[in-house]
Amino acid sequence: MEMKESREEYRKRWRSFRILCVTMFFDSLSFSIVISSMWPYLQKIDATKSISPIYLGWANIAFQLAGICIDFIMGFWVNKRGSTEPLIASMVLFGVGSFLYGYSQSMGSYGVMTVIISRAIIGFSTGIDVIARSVVAQSTSLKERTCAMAQMSIAQGAGFSFGPAIQLALIPLGDKGTYIEFLRLHLNLYTAPAFASIFIACLNLALLVGWYEECKINIYKDYDEHVDIMEYKDLIKSEEMKNPRWDVCAVVVTLFLYFTGQSAFAFQETILAPLAMYEFAWTKEETALWVGLMFFIAGIIAVAMFALTECLEKRINDRSILMIGFLVLIVGFTCYLPWGNSYPLLKTNPVTKNGSVSIASIVGCPEDLSWCSTTPKLHLPQIMFGMILLSIGYPFVMVITTTIYSKIVGPNPQGILQSWFAASGGLARTSGPALVSYLFVTYGPRWTFLSIIFILLFALTILVFSYHKLIPYHIYIIQKKKSIVHVLTNRDRLLTCSVTSSCLDELESLKSEPV
Repeated sequence: MEMKESREEYRKRWRSFRILCVTMFFDSLSFSIVISSMWPYLQKIDATKSISPIYLGWANIAFQLAGICIDFIMGFWVNKRGSTEPLIASMVLFGVGSFLYGYSQSMGSYGVMTVIISRAIIGFSTGIDVIARSVVAQSTSLKERTCAMAQMSIAQGAGFSFGPAIQLALIPLGDKGTYIEFLRLHLNLYTAPAFASIFIACLNLALLVGWYEECKINIYKDYDEHVDIMEYKDLIKSEEMKNPRWDVCAVVVTLFLYFTGQSAFAFQETILAPLAMYEFAWTKEETALWVGLMFFIAGIIAVAMFALTECLEKRINDRSILMIGFLVLIVGFTCYLPWGNSYPLLKTNPVTKNGSVSIASIVGCPEDLSWCSTTPKLHLPQIMFGMILLSIGYPFVMVITTTIYSKIVGPNPQGILQSWFAASGGLARTSGPALVSYLFVTYGPRWTFLSIIFILLFALTILVFSYHKLIPYHIYIIQKKKSIVHVLTNRDRLLTCSVTSSCLDELESLKSEPV
């Protein structure tokens, strides 16, 4: 008979979970703190002043590829050694990557490449996501699961929101900033966030070393007397259902849905800064300010939606919430489609007039991009309204896919399985920036956003047709047992029946049914 959890064990378990939430907050904060300023930073570093947005895509690709590589290492590490060691390693990697990012401007002609390398090293620290989901899966019951996932997502969303806010607070440092000669350091609005991230990593390390502890529980502890759970426990003790595998089809579908949701987010975070500079003729400082403000507002909305998800899940089926999330994302990206008769201001060579340079001629949409003169200009209100909708839909998709996946896998060790889940998100955030950078530079915003809408519609269709498959592990096992019993019963009946033509027809139909 299983021992009940003591009050002290409960307290330690939730203290460790809260430290994990703080870690996710810091991780997300440090990622988003540079999201609005990375493109202007790359432009500042580039000596030729003609850098393409493709390099921004490569910086994001390096970040995500490194994340995919580290996910499987972290998953294996968690299964073998627990979560403490990989969490500490992730923080160290994050600090090193942030240091390199802050010094990229001092690297001369190697500056752009240093930014890409620094993003790759920071990407290696994103194994925190795998660790966190594995810990939540083994340290929360099914009843606590959605609440825990929502709280962790709230922490991530809050971090994503406050990152741009810190960037906004550093705007007074200016584009030029200060040069500290003995450190060979450029301290400005682009590099200061990196050094703030190092300070954050040190705080996080102190929390992990001082107060974090490993915790594992019986995930069915709140339902020990429930009929389904009792039936499930009896089944897995029987010889014919020993160590049954999770539903592969449900796992693959959930991975695809998560991939799609992450792709949509990657599209937006990659394209928004260059889109704003080209469409609204903003300078580097204006882009860092206004895009940072938009991401900050979007983050606040997302945090509210993460909290709302927990409440909705108690009243609405989680799969229905997932469908609502995808629908809202589709409408949000539809808002981004260009329309009207006005076109973006074209960026031309600087025009000198009375000894001064015309600012209007050096900002705007580059002339060498053919779509700048053929695709209607986007309007700021439609971008803002689209961002609001995406900030509503994205939390629904992320929380529910994460929760459904952990329930599908059940009590099995989730380190490697969560690595696959994180890798699908990393692949989305790798292919997403590459695709969106190419489409945006070559075809412009219209075809870029239409491609995203098509992908989301396809994902929604897959969700509708696989709706009945996305169920918790214990229910899947019960249904599988009932299916086996049903088929065996019918076959036994047919073997004893008289060999009539109708009986033979029924036998033929059962031949293909798996046991």
